[in-house]
Amino acid sequence: TYKYNPSEQKPNCVGKAEPGTVVRVVDAFNKECKPGKIGEIVLSGQDISKSCPNPYYIGDVGFKDQAGDLFIVGRKDEQIKVGGYRVSLSQYMNIYNKYRSGVFSVVNPGTQWHEVAIIFETNESLKKIKKYVNKIAPPVSQCCRPKWIFTIKKLPLTATGKINKQ
Repeated sequence: TYKYNPSEQKPNCVGKAEPGTVVRVVDAFNKECKPGKIGEIVLSGQDISKSCPNPYYIGDVGFKDQAGDLFIVGRKDEQIKVGGYRVSLSQYMNIYNKYRSGVFSVVNPGTQWHEVAIIFETNESLKKIKKYVNKIAPPVSQCCRPKWIFTIKKLPLTATGKINKQ
């Protein structure tokens, strides 16, 4: 639905909408966001699957820049599609509960499915954490293993004590 356009000048850029698809970024009142302002991503047009509503609120949040390029920065909800399976991000946090962790999803432009990144709060080595992750069965299937695993000494928190995903 959008043309993947990676660029060194624009890291994390997803690209522009393909002809036949309209990609909008809207606020809570369904008004178009100005460039640089984060909102929910909405797809519409002739290329939207007949099984999806048109317009289709995909659950991702992001922004467009002045040139109209789309950047995805997160999810509105906790449910993602990984390798064709619907998975709740809280499933990952629950299954890897030995550590405090932040779970994030990233859209794979080639498949339009999400891939999972987990950041573990620990002083242990990344090698040890990867062994721990590989010993535990993933939430749904082998294809749902996290694609990226990182460690950090202290996760950033919001004023209310939740993990700051920004």
